[in-house]
Amino acid sequence: MRPAASLLIAPIAIIALATACRLPERHDFSTRIEERTLELKPGGQFHAVTFNGFIDVEGWDRDEVQLVAKLREYREGDVRLTAESKDGRVTIKAERERKADGEGMSESEKGRQRWEIYEKRRTSMFGNFLEMDGGASFTVKIPKKAMVTLYSSNGRIEIRRVNGEIDANTTNASIVANDLGAKARLTTSNGAISAADIKGELYARTSNGSIEVYDIAGEAEIRTSNGRINARNVSGKTEATTSNASISAEEIGAVARLTTSNGSISATRIKGDLFTRTSNSSLDVNDISGEADLRTSNGRVKARNIKGKTGVFTSNGSIIAENIENDLLIKNNTGQLEIINVLGSIDAETTNASIMASNLDGKGRGIRLATSNGSITLDLGRAQGTLQAKASDGKAISIDSPNAKLLTEAGSGAVKSAKIGNSEQLIDLRTTHGRITVR
Repeated sequence: MRPAASLLIAPIAIIALATACRLPERHDFSTRIEERTLELKPGGQFHAVTFNGFIDVEGWDRDEVQLVAKLREYREGDVRLTAESKDGRVTIKAERERKADGEGMSESEKGRQRWEIYEKRRTSMFGNFLEMDGGASFTVKIPKKAMVTLYSSNGRIEIRRVNGEIDANTTNASIVANDLGAKARLTTSNGAISAADIKGELYARTSNGSIEVYDIAGEAEIRTSNGRINARNVSGKTEATTSNASISAEEIGAVARLTTSNGSISATRIKGDLFTRTSNSSLDVNDISGEADLRTSNGRVKARNIKGKTGVFTSNGSIIAENIENDLLIKNNTGQLEIINVLGSIDAETTNASIMASNLDGKGRGIRLATSNGSITLDLGRAQGTLQAKASDGKAISIDSPNAKLLTEAGSGAVKSAKIGNSEQLIDLRTTHGRITVR
């Protein structure tokens, strides 16, 4: 009989536990709508401050501000809204309005207040924290030429069709900005930022969120962490910084500085110099009008169609450099090198991997290819000069170019030299434990 009794007791215990752990019901919040209309001349200032709610701002052609405010309250009077137009400035502000404990209350009112505070704290363990604290959201239309400052917390900000300068700030929420006619400063945390069609400088900063910017007619400074960055069609200098995420930059009209860690970088059609920094990930750059300084570790690099001097640095990853119109510097460790159509001087070095190079020039400033534990294959192309090839075994060196005139045969010294054309530049090829082939 004992086993049967145990079977009866177990369901009862489960029911009791479930009853004891039942989630408390959330309190109902009252919502009230307030509307205000205030005068504001073009060029005036608009200032809005709220909490736990969104701000939606749109420019229009009237000389006035039209506000629709949605206030969420636990008790009537918890949120106080003020709206004022004075000296060319409209200020709209939502604040928590709470009496000090016991102020102006009877004993019964004090007891009720203490009970309500207790219930709020108890319920907030499981309910919506933002609703427990109330809040206010603004939907606003303002003159297009107004200067705008926005502050919220735990609420998104959207702003569009405004021609004055913008300063928008929130936390734990996103910011979306479109069709702005002047400088914009967008700051949040734990939320994404999207900005498009900005006719002025852009500053965008967040954390733990992505940033996307398009069609920026000015400089752009973009900063986040643990979030990707996409930047396209920025006319001015662009600086993009993140961590643990990728960066993509396309159609940048001036210098671009792109920095991340543990994330890839892609850069295309950069009209100025390019500087990239990452780690444990790849770099892919194409069509760069200025110089390029490309650095990563434990990742491959593709560098193509670069007009200026180019430096490429990585480790434990391959490098492809193609169509470089100026000098090329490559430093690698344990990664294959492929070098194609380089007009300037070349200094390329790796270890434990092969080097393949073709259609080089050197511009009379020299060509150096060096590796260890790997082969070197060189198709000379336009390159002329004095060729020196050194390997650990002279029999591993083959110079088959019809334009090369041998100066020395490699014997035990494992060095071959040859003269190619009339240039005096040095073409220096070195490896250990690998072959050298010149065609």
